[in-house]
Amino acid sequence: MLAGSLGASPQELNVTEYRISLLLRTIELAVRLVQLLVQVEQPKSSFLVGDIPTPAEFRNARRKALI
Repeated sequence: MLAGSLGASPQELNVTEYRISLLLRTIELAVRLVQLLVQVEQPKSSFLVGDIPTPAEFRNARRKALI
């Protein structure tokens, strides 16, 4: 930085902008991950935590219910 100048240099602003964009992208990915996890867990919501079946047990129970 030159003596007497105020504020950040253009390079420093570019680095800050890049870091902010990385932070926003990370937040977007975290939100998407939570959305996907909620979708995966929804079929289990009708069971108690101790009674959560395996995916195969869940499919078999669903097939039996449809018969």
